[in-house]
Amino acid sequence: MSKPSPEYKDSASKSTTIPTKDDNETHSDGDKDTDEGIRTLHLGVHSVYLSKNSVQRETLFSIPKFIGIYNKWKDYLVALAQLAQDVYALSPVLVITLFFLDMFKSTEAVILLHYETKVLRIMEVGLHDGFIDSNALLQAVGARILCVLMTNLMKVFSNRLERRFQSRVIRHFDDYLLNCRLAFDLPMLADNLSDDEIGSQGVWNSLTSVLAIICGLFGLFSQLGFVYHLGRSTNYGALFVLTCLARPVLSGRMFPSFMSEPRIIEATNKHYLRMEALKGLVEKKFRMDILSGNIVQYIIDQFRQSQAALGNTSIERPEYALMLMREDSFWAVFVETLNDLPMVFCAALALLGPTKTNLSTVFSLRQSANSLKNSFAIMFWQVESFERRANVISRLYELRTKLEQTTVKDGDLLYDSKQAILSNGDKEKPEITTRSAVSSEGADTNGSQSGMRIEVRDVCFSYPGGEVNAKALDRASFSISPGQLVVVVGANGSGKSTLIKLLGRLYNPASGSILINGEDIIKYKMSSLRQAMAMLTQDHHLYPLSIKENIGLGFVEGMNDEDLILDAAKKGGADDIIKRLGSGMDTLLDPRGFQFAYKVSPTDQTPLGKKLKGLKKTADVSGGERQRLVAARTFMRFNSGHVKLVAVDEPSSALDPQAELNLFENIRSLREGKTVIFVTHRFGHLTKHADLILCMDQGRVIESGTHSELMEMEGQYCKLYNVQAQAFEPSKPAEQEE
Repeated sequence: MSKPSPEYKDSASKSTTIPTKDDNETHSDGDKDTDEGIRTLHLGVHSVYLSKNSVQRETLFSIPKFIGIYNKWKDYLVALAQLAQDVYALSPVLVITLFFLDMFKSTEAVILLHYETKVLRIMEVGLHDGFIDSNALLQAVGARILCVLMTNLMKVFSNRLERRFQSRVIRHFDDYLLNCRLAFDLPMLADNLSDDEIGSQGVWNSLTSVLAIICGLFGLFSQLGFVYHLGRSTNYGALFVLTCLARPVLSGRMFPSFMSEPRIIEATNKHYLRMEALKGLVEKKFRMDILSGNIVQYIIDQFRQSQAALGNTSIERPEYALMLMREDSFWAVFVETLNDLPMVFCAALALLGPTKTNLSTVFSLRQSANSLKNSFAIMFWQVESFERRANVISRLYELRTKLEQTTVKDGDLLYDSKQAILSNGDKEKPEITTRSAVSSEGADTNGSQSGMRIEVRDVCFSYPGGEVNAKALDRASFSISPGQLVVVVGANGSGKSTLIKLLGRLYNPASGSILINGEDIIKYKMSSLRQAMAMLTQDHHLYPLSIKENIGLGFVEGMNDEDLILDAAKKGGADDIIKRLGSGMDTLLDPRGFQFAYKVSPTDQTPLGKKLKGLKKTADVSGGERQRLVAARTFMRFNSGHVKLVAVDEPSSALDPQAELNLFENIRSLREGKTVIFVTHRFGHLTKHADLILCMDQGRVIESGTHSELMEMEGQYCKLYNVQAQAFEPSKPAEQEE
């Protein structure tokens, strides 16, 4: 395995490199760092950005080191205390029982070694005197066997309790993480900082790590006490303890460590990044494009070129790379030889005082030394890994703080379907619209018939992470009256889709304001406002759930009403899709689960082969069918009786002309009591029916009016319309050659 060569760079000093065997491993793209107060450590393909004041070299057993550990770990105490409180609340009895069982298990080695030493001492005395005390020997052997039996029974009992408790902990934190991550707004997701490593299993690992350290320390001190007690018989107990501690103490001399330092880690090697990008092309969503484009060999060739360019540069995580460096040092070779120091001590005892040394004591001392060595090794590993695990716990609870930092803040006004603004204390229970409450023409008979009034005033907006001067909206202004059918047109990148996202409160404007029924949109409670909206966009996806749920989630209260779902599917043009699929509405389009077969093929004429063939498979649907199912979800939402704004953003890119016409006509037929906004590139079916057309360019509304008004202006809209209309005009005959 290749070993990385780290390089420190300081904005105020020259670079210093810790040499290793392979100079190629020191290379990393993007090494220049001019940020004041930042030190950059290059490890393989990664760059680690640290504070200039953090310590580069430190020894484990030193006062500054212990002070540093205390200062670092005290930051984790709040998170660990919260974890202990949450875990204890799940099952106090289980927590206490497991704790005492683990404490007992940590002393197992000492107890067994005590009885083993006792047996050997009885045998040694008996062999020397020519007579063995059978009663004492049987009692010692019986006690040791009983101890082994009890210990193993307790292990079985402990393992069963631990598995039960583990499932409770994982379920609890799965629920916690799901709630936190579903509450993230889009600007937070654009932050590009990964929280993927924070999971419920990681929480459990951190919990067991804390318990292992506590029990390990208890077991370690019990072993040291036992060794000291044994060594007292030779009058050199303290000295023998020191020989046992020599190896673990000296092995604590550390190379640069940043496990608990504030840091930023970034993969910066361009060849590694390209390899990861190419590896990502194996995802299912790219398969059709790759096969149809016949680019399989190109991807393989490019991947191999990047591999060759990467060479022996380490791709290990920086924390692991530093550990490998320490293991490969000459210092490690010297330290490992200290493992035999206790044996040398025992040999010296035998040479210097053969009449005062007995074999059972020497054997027990040697066994104790090995046990101590293993205990120290495990303890060091637990301590080092605990810093990483404690960091996971700290970040876990920081998710709550992160939610408080959302840029899209919730309001406190409720948008009522009857267009009355209520306070939180006056919130009315929403009415559920059944099929009988919807007229055959699609008119909403519950609530207002006027729709939503919208006013946009000088709105500017840029996407998070984008260029500073790249404005998706630039002082956009317009007004939409309640109940109007509005069509928004313009070239790609003109801000049409961005406008829909701002209306749905997925983002906040950078400046300017959006008024809904005369109130600033940011004053509304988002769940209440979104309940009054139905959005159908090109970015919507099917969920990894059944077709019934995919459609029913448009109106959760009507999820169990199959008539409503079938009616929505028919309006979205998805009823034929449901009939075609074998399981109908219960079909899972993209099931999430685990299937594995070993030495079994679906072509085997065996019971296992037939079973494998019968397992659920992914039901594939075309792009147009997916758009129909998503459209059906939107029509299902209309049944809530609360929808006052329908925003449709290019949802028909994969639909055939007839399906597209049917979709638009069905939406138009249900427009009563609603304001409807269409974003489209295709003018034919919509613009002539529009009450208002907004033509956008470079983030601004440059023209507005009806179709006839805009055609008379002969501006941008007229130009765009004529470009499409020319495709349907008869071509002029070519001039005859004379």
